Amino acid sequence: MTALRTTFYSYKGGVGRTLALLNVGAWLAANGRKVVAVDLDLEAPGFGLSSLTRRPSQETLGVSDLLRDRYNGGTRSFEEYYYHLPASQVGTAADNFFLLPVGTDPLWLSRILPELYQDPNSDRAELFLLLLDEIEAALNPDFILIDSRTGRADIAGVAMLELPQVIVSICGLNEQNVEGMQRVLTDLRQHPAHRADVLTLLALSPVPSENVLLPHRGDASPVPALLDTGSSAKAIIDPRVLLKRRIDEIKAQLFVEIQREFDQSVQKRFPELDQTDLFHQLPYDPLVPLTDELQISRPGDLGRSYGKLANVIARARTGDPGLPQFKPRVGPRL
Repeated sequence: MTALRTTFYSYKGGVGRTLALLNVGAWLAANGRKVVAVDLDLEAPGFGLSSLTRRPSQETLGVSDLLRDRYNGGTRSFEEYYYHLPASQVGTAADNFFLLPVGTDPLWLSRILPELYQDPNSDRAELFLLLLDEIEAALNPDFILIDSRTGRADIAGVAMLELPQVIVSICGLNEQNVEGMQRVLTDLRQHPAHRADVLTLLALSPVPSENVLLPHRGDASPVPALLDTGSSAKAIIDPRVLLKRRIDEIKAQLFVEIQREFDQSVQKRFPELDQTDLFHQLPYDPLVPLTDELQISRPGDLGRSYGKLANVIARARTGDPGLPQFKPRVGPRL
């Protein structure tokens, strides 16, 4: 079987896109799957900038160097461009997790992108597909996880249109994130290169947890969900009510269309999944910025959420039974 290709995308930064990719990859690797993560965030690359993903040597070659070499007809060994995830993160599972960083010349890659697609029938237009072929031939992975550029950059178009079979759309809760994501997903559906059978998963991040939102008065008694303070003052609204309302609004803007596409054309390609697999919430964890470790190393609500997302991606690959910690759920459809 060939690798399942999954792009992680966010319209804006700061929502934990790269961290989600790494944690999902760690869950898959820890359960015996071979994973290759490719960093295509050309303007703000993340791989290798912390001990989470630090390369064991000073060599910094990566995908931009590889593609430049192949663009110029070079044959430098593929082994020089990738490395294993540090064993400190996932122990022996690091043998299953390979990282292909951006490399030393992302500006070159960004600059030549428009040229690659001037003639869709040229060999150069196949450059990224050849990259996938080379990854498959060299490493024979089960999963290729692609970290996309944010916004509407050319490389984001490549990562969202040309490469994936699955798109994980990671969206913050504020209006900029939601409106931006809605426009990008709409443009994708209308693009001539869009494939109707690409699976889209929606993950909201970071989502405040119940104990963070629970408000208290001075006597430590909970504030009512809605407290009418009179016509001259605004009602006090329980933040938990606001959060539920906001999530419902986001679902109406983004998720309804994802569900419709799934029912009409996507589920035929991914028969092991159902609508309950499409929507995910990644809880806010204040320790994430303070600890340089993947959540698989420190189980909690966020770690379990990454595991559930990893399980869906595992089951999306034909013939994969899913992760043993996360059996397919049984229940009514949304």
